[in-house]
Amino acid sequence: MCLPCDIKLDELPDGSELYYVGKKATNTINMVKVNNISAGTPCVVHIDGTGTLVLNLNGSVTTSPGHVSGLTDAYGLFANTDLSNVAVFEVDAEGNPIFKHYDNIAAAPFSIYLKDTDTDFTVISREELYLDSSYNANTGNINVYSGQQVPVVLRASYPAGQWNPIVLPFDMSVETAIAAFGSDFEVEEMKFMHYDSATNGLTIFFGRVNMADTQCDLLAGHAYLIKPSSDFVSDSEFADMLISADLAVDEFADSSDQGDFTLKVRPYFDYGALKCDTDETVYIYDPAKDIFKQRDRYVGYSGLSFYITVQNYAPTVLNIYHGVTSGVESPASTEAEAEVVGIYDLSGRRLAAPQPGVNILLMSDGSARKIIVNQ
Repeated sequence: MCLPCDIKLDELPDGSELYYVGKKATNTINMVKVNNISAGTPCVVHIDGTGTLVLNLNGSVTTSPGHVSGLTDAYGLFANTDLSNVAVFEVDAEGNPIFKHYDNIAAAPFSIYLKDTDTDFTVISREELYLDSSYNANTGNINVYSGQQVPVVLRASYPAGQWNPIVLPFDMSVETAIAAFGSDFEVEEMKFMHYDSATNGLTIFFGRVNMADTQCDLLAGHAYLIKPSSDFVSDSEFADMLISADLAVDEFADSSDQGDFTLKVRPYFDYGALKCDTDETVYIYDPAKDIFKQRDRYVGYSGLSFYITVQNYAPTVLNIYHGVTSGVESPASTEAEAEVVGIYDLSGRRLAAPQPGVNILLMSDGSARKIIVNQ
């Protein structure tokens, strides 16, 4: 239904259920349980038994149905309306809720429907927040649940032994991460970047998040690379997670031979095209090569992930250096007992000895040093 007043669960008869209608997937549409619906918002109310539904008009009242395109594909009506190529919410002969397709229909007042459809849609009602990396409407459901503590079902693929980009709408504790990704999983976040004028290349440095040592959480809305020690089980359930719709964009600035440029690490929730400014170049992680490759922003990409944009500068790829536990330090600031355990170039390739140009020294204490060897 779509009503001109607010609907509150605690004002409905005992045993009632109130659902927000989300976004379409292939022949299905999700409904998620909520406690309140604002005036003019398409929704579904389930009431046991029969009788008169008494609504409180003391709250907000609207004269026209609302529609928030980023959150729902459903539309509502306040009057009899002739519609074409729509799917209208009904209850079938078995008592199941569906959106039934009609080529043409005189829709009744206060009904809800989906536009531009040529098929029926099965309704999936959920008490938990369902997140799918191949779903284009995670953000809508996350916004509905934001600020609430609810169970979450996560459908995604994070293969063991390789780095995977990940962004979640809830904090994940050490114990929960171990259960999900294995006892020896690794997790990193971007720390800094380095521009090499000799190659006109850019290397981004990821540092370890030592969850087991510091008992810190993976934070909601933050961008991480995670390497599971065992395959993540898709459709895993996480109990009582506090949901947050906020996304943390990290920004880094530097200068190239072409001038100043800005790099942004952009988390996102939905499967689909990526958002950025017209003068920014998009980079998506390539697990096969362990680099960020320049890609078309309009192609569909897996959700619950992050991408990188670079403004005013467009290298072909962004090379990655893993394993930094602190910022690059000068030789004088490194403790005397720390020893060099690895030498790398700016593409992350291990070297037998320093070479002319910029070299990265990985120290035994986990820190990294940048040195420049003259020709």
